[in-house]
Amino acid sequence: MKTFLRTNGKLILFLLALTWIGSLAVLPYLGYTTVVPPESGLTKELLYVTTVINSTINSLLAIAVGLTLGRRVGLGAPHLTGWLAGGARAPFTAKALLLSVGVGAVAIALTVGVDALFRPYLPAALASASGEDVVPFWAGVLTMFYGGINEELWMRFGVMSFVVWLLSALFARTKEKKPAWIYVAGIVLAAALFGVGHLAAAPAMFAEVTTVLVVRIILVNAIAGMFFGALYWKKGLEYAIIAHMVGDIVLHAILG
Repeated sequence: MKTFLRTNGKLILFLLALTWIGSLAVLPYLGYTTVVPPESGLTKELLYVTTVINSTINSLLAIAVGLTLGRRVGLGAPHLTGWLAGGARAPFTAKALLLSVGVGAVAIALTVGVDALFRPYLPAALASASGEDVVPFWAGVLTMFYGGINEELWMRFGVMSFVVWLLSALFARTKEKKPAWIYVAGIVLAAALFGVGHLAAAPAMFAEVTTVLVVRIILVNAIAGMFFGALYWKKGLEYAIIAHMVGDIVLHAILG
């Protein structure tokens, strides 16, 4: 444990600090979109505190998984690791950056297209809502830090790394190069769980939670998650974060 902390201490603290930024940045958005029933006895202030605490716990777990199990199957954050460790750094090129931006834009374009198919079947209040009368532009922009940093750290660095490691241990223990299907399975499962994870906020954000709404929430988030997972596999966590940030800016700020 001492060796692990000595080797990865800077990276752990840096990633944790980034998630705190993400948790604080999303609070205005939660303030505009979350309805706390009076009979629950809860307050938005308590919701904010809970959000930060839960984020910290989830982040610590994801960081531990990513830095141990993820590395065993070739997954990680090569740029941040090299930079903070003072060792060799993976090249970060403009071409790769544009790739991340493009992937984020395509992912959200597909998400919006699929969402349009569901809209006629959603609860009337949601189907007719516009972002302009719900969330200010600046609050929508700030969601990119929570989505890009926190969610990618949890779902890709944590969940996807664990799934790929587990499948590798079960089906490719003796193979130095793991089969591509294992990474694809990790991408799909993590993306599906990413969609399911968004269901927890549905009762607080929507007056009526229908079957169609549940399917819509899972599917549109899973689509984006698969794009981000592919970037994590092929390029690293940093690229998935950038793509997710671009997607959240378009989805929550520009489109509302």
